[in-house]
Amino acid sequence: MSTDPWMTSEQHQELFEAVKNWDRWGADDQAGALNLITPELRAAAAARAARSSVLRPARPAAASVLAASVLRPPTAWLPALAAARRLAA
Repeated sequence: MSTDPWMTSEQHQELFEAVKNWDRWGADDQAGALNLITPELRAAAAARAARSSVLRPARPAAASVLAASVLRPPTAWLPALAAARRLAA
């Protein structure tokens, strides 16, 4: 494996200076790169979302799994966890 860097430190610094956004909109700016999101871009994004569909890649869980884990409040697990820790000690 080669140890030669594909970019020198000077090249890296030059690239950084060319693409950085610091002080691009003034020293007092708080939005930073959010300034790039124009009202036109927001409208275009909203129009795209309105005509899109939702994809659900997750597999459906069995009702028994949902009832036993998802719908059970976390506080119900605490006594069992404490008991398991006592047994392990």
